[in-house]
This record gives sequence, C-alpha cells and structure tokens, in this order.
Amino acid sequence: MILHPIAAAFGVVSVIFGLLAHMRGFAGTALTTCFASFAATFSLLAFVFDIAVFVIAKQRIESSSVGGSAMLGPAVWMTLAAMVLFGLSGCFFGVSRFLSQSTKESG
Repeated sequence: MILHPIAAAFGVVSVIFGLLAHMRGFAGTALTTCFASFAATFSLLAFVFDIAVFVIAKQRIESSSVGGSAMLGPAVWMTLAAMVLFGLSGCFFGVSRFLSQSTKESG
C-alpha cells in the first residue's frame, strides 16, 4: 500500500522539523505540527485500509473450498501505534509552540 510510505515520509519530515525547531529562528513555526498531523492522518487511513483488506481477505479465505484461516499480524498494530504516536507528537509540538510564544510575549 502506498499510504504506509507516505505516512513514514511525513513522519521523517516532522522529525527533521522537530530537530530544527530547537534553533532560535525556527522555533515559532507550525511546520512540525502540520507534518505530524499529516503523518497521523495517513497512518489512520493506512490502518483503516489494512483492517478492511484483512476482513475481505479473511472472508474469502474462509469461504474457499481449500480452507484455511487468517490472523492479524503485528504490522497492523504497529500502524495503529504509529498513528497514536504521530498524533501525540503533533499535540506536543503544538503545545510547545504555544508555550514558546507565551514566554516570548512575557519575557
């Protein structure tokens, strides 16, 4: 699926902008939050499509004359964990941006 590499690319860009946010002139931008939110969105879409494809495949496998079974593997749950972590990182980046602006105004 193409959604997994897209989410990973947005995650990498978010990490790079997160590291750059420690620089003095770059701290006030919202790019890190934006890219983390995109990564969380694409991870959520990838998770939903993973579950949908699994359910369809499981029904076809179990209804075939050959027989067989299907079980969810760890990759689906890793996608869910990535979505949660990207969402949390976006929230943390947003809070740190808000706090950095409030300290600039008061100091």
